Amino acid sequence: MSIKILHTSDWHLGKKLFQVDRLEEQEKFLNWLLEEISNKKITHLIISGDIFDTPNPPDRALSLYFRFLKDLGPKNIKTFIIAGNHDSGRFIDAPKEFLKENEIYIIGKLIPKDFENTVDQFSFQLNENYQLNALPYFRTKDIQDLPWYERPEEIDTESSKQSLLQALKVLIDKITNKEKKNILMAHHLFGSFFSSESEQSLNLSGVNSIPLELFKDHYEYLALGHIHKPQIVHKENPLAIYSGSPLPFRFSEIHQKKYSLIEINQDNEMLQSWIEIPIFRQMIRISTDQEKWKEDILDKIDVKNINEGALDILLELEIKLSKSKLGIKREVLDFLSLYPITIITLKISLPENQNLDDDHKKEEVLNQGIDDLFIHYYKEIYPEQEPPEQIVQTFNKVHLINKGLLQEDNE
Repeated sequence: MSIKILHTSDWHLGKKLFQVDRLEEQEKFLNWLLEEISNKKITHLIISGDIFDTPNPPDRALSLYFRFLKDLGPKNIKTFIIAGNHDSGRFIDAPKEFLKENEIYIIGKLIPKDFENTVDQFSFQLNENYQLNALPYFRTKDIQDLPWYERPEEIDTESSKQSLLQALKVLIDKITNKEKKNILMAHHLFGSFFSSESEQSLNLSGVNSIPLELFKDHYEYLALGHIHKPQIVHKENPLAIYSGSPLPFRFSEIHQKKYSLIEINQDNEMLQSWIEIPIFRQMIRISTDQEKWKEDILDKIDVKNINEGALDILLELEIKLSKSKLGIKREVLDFLSLYPITIITLKISLPENQNLDDDHKKEEVLNQGIDDLFIHYYKEIYPEQEPPEQIVQTFNKVHLINKGLLQEDNE
C-alpha cells in the first residue's frame, strides 16, 4: 500500500510579532492545510513540535488547534503530534486518550523513569515495512534520568557529552524496529543546520547538535522540528529534514515557506519533495534613502495588486538620510497611513560621520509639542511600537493637571 506523509512543524499558534497578532494568518494556514490534505490525498500527517508559542497558549490559539483536529476527522488520515520546546508536554498530552479514537496520536512528554513500561507508546506502524518513532522535545535531565544513564567518573564537558550520547543511543535503539525501515519525528537540534535567528538555543550539556550517526542503517527519514528555515541537513542514511515554520515569525525569516512531502510507493521506495506554502500576509523589509523612499515603498508593496480582504502588510523600514531633515518621521508615518501597512520598525538614520549639531537639536525640541516629546520619549524606550492611545491621553491629562489647566478627578 502506498502512503503519503505530510511533514510540518513549528506552528507557534498564538505568537505575536511585537504587538501584532498573527492568529488570522495562522487560521488561514490551517484552513489551507486542510484543503491541501484532501487535494494531495495525504494518508499521514506529522507535526514535529512547537504547536503553540507558549506553554499556556491564549484561548483563540487553543480554539484554532482543536478546531483543526476536529476538521481532520472526515479526512480519514492518521495524525502524529509531538511537543516542542515551546509547548507544555503535559498540556499537549492531556486529551490524547480522546483524540486517538480519531487516529490522532499525541506524544507530549518523555517520562524517563517509566520509559521501559511506556516504550511502545513511542512507536507506530505505518505499513508492513515502515515504522514511525516519535521523540518529543527532551532536556538534559530527561536523558540523565533514564535508568541506563551512566554518570561519568570525571565531571568535564567531554565526559558528560559522551555519557549523554550513549544514553540517547540506547533510547533510540529501544524504539527502533531493526526488522523494518524507520522514520523518526523529533524536536531538537540535529546535524549541521542553518538557523533563522529567532529559534531558542537548545543544549544537552555540551552536545550542541545530535549526531546523525546515531540513526545510520535503520532510519530512512528524520522528520525534524525546531529550525524555522526549511532545509535538508543530511541527504541519505538517513535523509534528515527540517520542514521549517509555515509562517515567517521574524523579518530574518522572509524566505519561501514549505512542507516536506514523503511518498512511499507500493515497492516501498521513499520519495521526498518540497511543497510551497502560500504567503498569507506580506512581510516586507525596505532599506532606502531620503530621495526615493516613497518610490521604493510603492514599488515593494505593489498596492494595485493587494487583494480585497488581505491582511495589512507588515513593514520594517530604514531610511538613510544624506542630511538631517525635521519632521521626516511624521511625514513617513502620514504617508504609510494611506495604505494597508502596519509599521513594525521605522529607523531613520544619518550618515555615520554626521550628527545633529546642538543648535539643530534645540530647534527640533522647541518645535515639538509636549505630546510629541512624550511620544518621542516613549519610542526611545520601546522602539518597536507606537505608544497606546490610552497612555498618551493619560500623560496629557496629568500634564494639564500639573499646569493647573484641568481639575484633578478624585474618584
